[in-house]
Amino acid sequence: MAILSDPRTDQPAKPQPTALRRLLSRCPPSVLAAFVAVALVVAVAAFGPLLARDPTAQDLLSVLKPPLTQGNAGTYLLGTDQLGRDLLARLVSGMRTSLLITFFAVLTGGVIGTAIGLASGYLGGRVDNLLMRVVDIQLAVPGVLLVLTLAAVLRPGVGTTICVLSLIVWVVYARVARAQVLSLRETDLVMAARATGCSDARILLYHVLPNIAGSIWVITTLEFAHVMIAEAALGYLGLGVPPPAPTLGAMISEGQRYLQLGKWWLVVMPGFVVSLTIISINAIGNWLRDMLDPRSRGRSG
Repeated sequence: MAILSDPRTDQPAKPQPTALRRLLSRCPPSVLAAFVAVALVVAVAAFGPLLARDPTAQDLLSVLKPPLTQGNAGTYLLGTDQLGRDLLARLVSGMRTSLLITFFAVLTGGVIGTAIGLASGYLGGRVDNLLMRVVDIQLAVPGVLLVLTLAAVLRPGVGTTICVLSLIVWVVYARVARAQVLSLRETDLVMAARATGCSDARILLYHVLPNIAGSIWVITTLEFAHVMIAEAALGYLGLGVPPPAPTLGAMISEGQRYLQLGKWWLVVMPGFVVSLTIISINAIGNWLRDMLDPRSRGRSG
């Protein structure tokens, strides 16, 4: 394959940087650190249960042991809880449960909300009025009150938690998608697609949706952090996934009873994971918003 050269210097032209390299070159160190932190949390949640101990196994001779303590089952790197269970194993399992619930709640709410927003903004008229009135009715009810009420009434479990949390997500996607579609449906791109005989479904999927994908990605990162906080709050109040399955919120709730006894690791470890994940995701979401909005990028510069 021939190598292109620069005619001014008669030297081989430098290869153009890829899109990923250009993106990383414009990424500040704090956001790179956020990407690394999120990747580490996801990797530990995905592969950690394959290496960690059984999170429900009890060692009654090693109750409330501090980190780096020897026990019957070996070294407890993060200590044990009030039942002698390995805190590291429970933390890894809780991370996996919390991330899976958050991911599927955001995915479910995002797909439903985006579809409703696309239909509402593109069709307009009575369909738009009806769908937006439903959105307004739900927004009139505080999201925390709605989630707590449904979680307390329904049978607790993973599926129930996902469905309940998706209810506070879809309205955000619906409003953002509708606003974007309203600004796109009268553009030359959409008008040309109509003139060529494209169906409404094809126009929405192939012409409108790709143009609002950037805004949807930004909303996804921000809503992921919000839903993760809500999931931890449900676990803290005992309305999330029931025991013996560990969750980060439930671990914080159980551990705070022993803070006065100096057993700080029961709360600090799961609280650190929740805080690190949420702060990192928020940093990535804010950076994506600035990158996709020229006005915000100019102000930040």
